[in-house]
Amino acid sequence: MTNNIDKRLVNNIPASLRFKFLTLLFLAVICCNVLQPVTADSSTPVSSSLYKLSDKGVCWEYEAWRDKSTGDVNWPGVETDASLMQGAGINWARVSLRYTDDLSQVDRLVSIARRHSIKLDLLIGKAPPERDYGDPAQEAIDSSWLTKVVKRYKSYVKLWEIGNEPNITQSWDRQQPENSDTLDSSIRQYISYLAESYTIVKRVDPRATVLMAGFSEWKAESWLDSFRRQQGGQYTDGFAIHPYAADADSVAARLKTIIAKANEDPLLAGKPVWITEVGFEVEKSWQTPGFVGNEANKASNLSKVMQLLRAAGIKTPIFWYTLHELGPETHGYGLTIIDSGADGHETTQPAYDAYRAFNAAEPGTVTGGR
Repeated sequence: MTNNIDKRLVNNIPASLRFKFLTLLFLAVICCNVLQPVTADSSTPVSSSLYKLSDKGVCWEYEAWRDKSTGDVNWPGVETDASLMQGAGINWARVSLRYTDDLSQVDRLVSIARRHSIKLDLLIGKAPPERDYGDPAQEAIDSSWLTKVVKRYKSYVKLWEIGNEPNITQSWDRQQPENSDTLDSSIRQYISYLAESYTIVKRVDPRATVLMAGFSEWKAESWLDSFRRQQGGQYTDGFAIHPYAADADSVAARLKTIIAKANEDPLLAGKPVWITEVGFEVEKSWQTPGFVGNEANKASNLSKVMQLLRAAGIKTPIFWYTLHELGPETHGYGLTIIDSGADGHETTQPAYDAYRAFNAAEPGTVTGGR
């Protein structure tokens, strides 16, 4: 540190004060570095080895195996999940990490994922208030927590997704009445959170990939317009989207429209497109845009949508939503169904077989036994 300092200056300082001087100088250098803003343009380039074209993903709600009364996790069930993923050639999992999570349980989950060669997209949940940026004291708590977890998992986790679907009220505060001013205000709050999170992750692990929250296709255009005006794209290494629709062809058509809108933003154009959720479900009462009636239709739409997304130029891992639902005996979007009982058993569905077959047919995919 003293190489660029005139040695005569240091030597002229009394010996009793020299240590204090050098200590204060060191702290000044550290503070200058901490205060320097980090953006996608100034960060270290993302490692090109993060993923291959043959990589496949799934959303993994491992908390389905957590006992609601005790908080204990049925680890044999989690092991079953990981074995089923590996058996289908799935080598990425999108996992939620919440402020309230027991990190000793997350440690074990990461260990299981590593053992089964499953890379993780950690979907970061915010410290309270979960749906708003919060005041400076609240944000300091969130920043401290995020710094801790990135340091804890950076040796294995290289993909961090900051929040989920901030363009819908359930995930982020959409102020009312909804108009252009309140929309801009909501997005400004999210960008502040994204910028802070991006900066933290990059300082702890400069080669990590940080993604904006995957956002819903619902009203995507107005959200992207505001995101562009407020230059949020400088705080993400990719563009994440959840293009749900009635069938595979509609998903591809909707995605094409959204990507065209995103490419109007010079800070997003050319960045990798990540599909961090896509899927179809069979629960008629849910009234979602992805309802397809039965398991056979779910399977056929899965096969087709994966082909269409690759044909559309998606080179990143595509995350099917979901491996299984949170509740037992629930079909929903799941590739499997958790059976009733505490033995960690689950039953694969036709969509699981369709995903396995698609993965086996794509060059470079490694599948294992079920």
